[in-house]
Amino acid sequence: MRSLDCRGDADGFTLVELAVTLAVMAVIIVTIMPVVQIFYDESLAVQRTYNGADEALLTSEVMTRYIREMVEPAPESGTGVPVPPFTTATGCAATFYADTGNANGPQLVVAQATPCTGSHQTFVMTVTAPNPNSCPITGSTGTACTYTANAARRTVTIPNMINNTTPIFTYTLQGGSTQATPGTTCTSSDGWSCTTPSTSCAAGAGNCQLDEVIAVSINIQVDLAPGSPSGFQTLAYVIAPAYSAGAG
Repeated sequence: MRSLDCRGDADGFTLVELAVTLAVMAVIIVTIMPVVQIFYDESLAVQRTYNGADEALLTSEVMTRYIREMVEPAPESGTGVPVPPFTTATGCAATFYADTGNANGPQLVVAQATPCTGSHQTFVMTVTAPNPNSCPITGSTGTACTYTANAARRTVTIPNMINNTTPIFTYTLQGGSTQATPGTTCTSSDGWSCTTPSTSCAAGAGNCQLDEVIAVSINIQVDLAPGSPSGFQTLAYVIAPAYSAGAG
């Protein structure tokens, strides 16, 4: 009578082979993990750099739009002294009026970095509509724009600005001179004391520098990823800043 051999194929891994395999895999994993982490960190830094550049570009475009629409909010005084489009103009802050088509008059634009200098700044820009019947425009009995009835609308926020001492705003005046902080004194009518438009026009020669700004340079530097700064710079020209009774 024949006996049946019930033993099958006994091939497989021994404990020693399995241990060696696991040890080799552990070495490979330990070796490649730092490379993977470096790749991930670099990819994230590049993405944040692009995001920072996009943020700076968008902010510059929004600022450029409002600067082009800048306008004097009221007519000259009886002695010929103008009411400038700017109420504040420094390297880290600008407050001005913009003709955006609002039925009640020009809107108030406030753009500033806090703190003015420092390695970590927050840049915010807000826009506020004027009180009804306050601005001296057609159909209104007001004599000066006021901005207490409407909440300020935030249009731009940058929490990672790194301009530090580099001016965000630089102002080009009639005649071609540039100022980081135009003079705020208005002693006589518009116009500057240089006899002809010239790049040699001395800084500070104007009678009312806040009313003589013809362009604003915007320089925004951000750092969304430490060590990966990005930024954008542009020059925005003022189109029609003179007072108009139809401004809005």
